[in-house]
Amino acid sequence: MAKQQRLNKVLKEFNISLDRAVDFLTSKNIEIEANPNTKISEDIYTLLSEEFESDKTRKVTSKVIGEDLKREKEAIRLALEKEKEEKRLALEKEKEKENELFKTESEKISGLKQVGKIDLYKEQEKTVKQEKTHSKENKKEESKETKVEKIKTHKLPGLKKITKIDISEKK
Repeated sequence: MAKQQRLNKVLKEFNISLDRAVDFLTSKNIEIEANPNTKISEDIYTLLSEEFESDKTRKVTSKVIGEDLKREKEAIRLALEKEKEEKRLALEKEKEKENELFKTESEKISGLKQVGKIDLYKEQEKTVKQEKTHSKENKKEESKETKVEKIKTHKLPGLKKITKIDISEKK
């Protein structure tokens, strides 16, 4: 008994469509149902393989080429990642060097030297002393005036309590 296969499996193997296979077989005067679950004999399989073997090889080669492209892309991606990592490390090293330079420069600058002295407070002290003596004189005059004012002023009467309002509720 000859080995039979489903048409769907053969279509996938040769990378062809159902319509294309059915059209080819009808051109060879072989009647077949256009159903992927149809079983075909070994003779029909041989006819299809002779006609569509090139499609099968194209499928295999395209798969191989696709895998090669994936490997190349992955290699390029890894190379780019490695390059980015190297740049990042170089930038970190550069920043560390800048920080070290900054630290050494700040250590050099930390010791300040006094060259001369400018006394800004001399002038202010003179003006403060003058203001104090002037304010003392003003206080004496003001104290005399306030005493006079105290005597002249009289007390005003405060508020008077007139009524008381009870707001508590009675029950």
